[in-house]
Formats: sequence, C-alpha cells, structure tokens
Amino acid sequence: MVTADYEESDHSEPEQKSNQLLSHSSAVGESQYQEIRKKFDSGSAGNGNKSHNNAEYPPTSGSQCNSDKSKKSSNCDVCGKAFKYDYIMRRHYRVHTGERPFSCKMCGKTFISASSLLKHTKTHSGVKPFCCTTCGKRFSYNSDLLKHTRSHTGEKPYHCATCGKVFGYSSSLLTHMRMHTGVKPYNCKTCGKTFKRNCHLTEHIRTHTGEELRT
Repeated sequence: MVTADYEESDHSEPEQKSNQLLSHSSAVGESQYQEIRKKFDSGSAGNGNKSHNNAEYPPTSGSQCNSDKSKKSSNCDVCGKAFKYDYIMRRHYRVHTGERPFSCKMCGKTFISASSLLKHTKTHSGVKPFCCTTCGKRFSYNSDLLKHTRSHTGEKPYHCATCGKVFGYSSSLLTHMRMHTGVKPYNCKTCGKTFKRNCHLTEHIRTHTGEELRT
C-alpha cells in the first residue's frame, strides 16, 4: 500500500503553503518529464547538440540499421568493454571523460544520457511508490529500490577484473577503475588541474573561490 511521505500537522496554514509549493514543484517536474519524454521518443532530447544525439540514439532508418549491424563490435579504449554498436560505445565513453551533456531544467543536475535525465525528471513529480520493507525509505523506481536494498544485505555484485575488489554499485566500480587506468575526467577550469572524482574537484575549487573547506 502506498502511504503519504509527510505527517499531518496542527499548523494548518504553514502546511497549506508547504503543500502548495510541493504541488507547484510536482507540476513543474511532471511538465518537464513529459517534455523530455516526447523528445526522447523522437530522438531529439538534450541540448540540441547533434553530436550528443548521435551518441545517444540508435540509427532509425533501414539503411542505417543494416549498415550499423554490419560493423564489428566496438571496444572502449579505456576499460576494454565491448559494445555491439559504435553509438553505444560513444555513450559509454562519457563515463571516462566526465561529459554530462543532458541537464535538468528544474534543479540543474547533469547526466550522461537522455534516458538518465528522463528518469531523473520523474523524481520531481513526487511520486515514490516503491518502499523499502527494512527502513521505509521510498523510491520513484524499482531499480533504485533494488540498489538501496544492498545497503541492508551487503550484496556486492560488481567486481574489478584487475584486482578483484568488489562493490555494491556499478558507479563505485567505475570510480575505482580510474585508479588502474589513471583517467582523471574532472577538470578545474581555473587552473587546469584534473581529478579522478568530482567531489575532489569540488573541494579543490574552494581553494580558488575562498569558500571555507570542509573539515
């Protein structure tokens, strides 16, 4: 059974204002979701950059499909992972370069693929039907719930082919692999210094802005 994510309060006026804000946020999120959904279905999501779209979507015409299927599988020159089609490999390559060309109009968060952006925009609608039976945390997608349950079960299905270390999330494995490959996809626009993790770049930028560093 789906339950509400908030508790009732005796302070009716503040609650009413809060609910109005939530309602507006949900409406905006749902509106962007529908917009991105239409663009995604038509193969034109993103920032209108043709190269981004080419790397994101499969060929649609019969001649393009036949030509693409005749090509040999493509391999990532960083991690060696093989892909059936070149456009899928190019999309995967963003994992190593740090390129995130698709951004959410509501919160500004950026993503590697249009499908990831599409999934994210749905979170702004506020609908979270999937609930963790262990801790009660709610999720918009069942896949996110499945990932979350690993924090309770300790399951670590992703392993490094180089050193054998295991991880609970694919993103953690990809970050770890940079220790072996030496790839540093996050670049400081002020001084040019590069980093393996975005959080390290964020900390570094504070040395330029003067913002107090976290201790």
